[in-house]
Amino acid sequence: MIVNKIKLTNFRNHKNLSLEFDYATTFIIGDNGAGKTNILEALHMISTSKSFRARYDSDVINYPAQFSTIKASIKTGEENKENYDLELQISRRSPAGDRDRFNHDELMYSSRPEIKDEIHTSTKKVKVNGVPKSIHGFTGIFKSVLFTPQNIDVITGSPAERRKYIDSVLFQIDKTYKRTHNNYTKALKQRNKLLEMIREERKGFDQLEYWENILEQSGSDIHKMRSDLLDFLDKKAKVYGKTLNSGYYEIEIKYKKSLITKERFSEYRNKEIAAKSTLIGPHKDDFVIEYNNYRLSDFGSRGQQRTVLVALKMCETDYIEEKTKETPVLLLDDIFSELDKKHREILINMVPKQQTVITSTELPVKNAFVINL
Repeated sequence: MIVNKIKLTNFRNHKNLSLEFDYATTFIIGDNGAGKTNILEALHMISTSKSFRARYDSDVINYPAQFSTIKASIKTGEENKENYDLELQISRRSPAGDRDRFNHDELMYSSRPEIKDEIHTSTKKVKVNGVPKSIHGFTGIFKSVLFTPQNIDVITGSPAERRKYIDSVLFQIDKTYKRTHNNYTKALKQRNKLLEMIREERKGFDQLEYWENILEQSGSDIHKMRSDLLDFLDKKAKVYGKTLNSGYYEIEIKYKKSLITKERFSEYRNKEIAAKSTLIGPHKDDFVIEYNNYRLSDFGSRGQQRTVLVALKMCETDYIEEKTKETPVLLLDDIFSELDKKHREILINMVPKQQTVITSTELPVKNAFVINL
């Protein structure tokens, strides 16, 4: 898979920017604040249809513009012979005239609900080769793997961060997983409402079985797909871990699955009614990364955590390639500031198998394809 070029209109600090990428590795070089990460954000949005750092879609629109557009030309398929022109546009719902009632500071910093709605409400439209598509049909055509310094939360953050990570990988490659996850989430919300009603009004017991059956089936499917991913990551991480650390360290990934069965629903029923919340199932899953038999989040140094994170991202690349027969584009944001010289050199030697876009404040290698901002 190859991204040839991208055009940004009113995206973050880029009002009108067109770039072409090398088929191998492209370095985007610039000072802090130049908008390097914004380019990777745009590329990743073409892949997932979501920003990895914006709370609201409208946050990416360059104020005071009413819309932001990302256009990308990619090659995919066998020997990259299939061409796609992908377009994603985010527009503010409210007309420009309404926005004139507020100044910039009010829009950006006010806590008034009507003003927050004004700035954040937006619509999202996508096209493939000029033809409008659903977000579901658009997501995953362009496949990418993203590394940012903030990804360290996968190791040091809460279980929710790790669930978010594995879901993001599976959403990109398996539309069935996305549907199953949506079904599970909807059923979970309904069961939690029912538990609250039972707690407050002592009625609704007869409806529990219906929602539990949906949760058990969809939850079991989610567990199977997550297990497949984490088993793959565990095996591959051992290989990449040794490459990055000259064979001195062992990485192990352990899936902490929250089983969901009729028996467990019965076991937890009174506790769940008291809590007004479902206490078992995939929404309580976690996984642990161990480094030489020690929990990395608790005992690993910052450098060790960064190195393992790089290994994890390389594993993710391999997983997507195995499942889709497409090699994803690797997006590395400021990765060299996270690694020492030795690990930088090892990484540079590891990435040539796929197209890679790297941001940095300075060029770490000679004779590279460079975009200067």
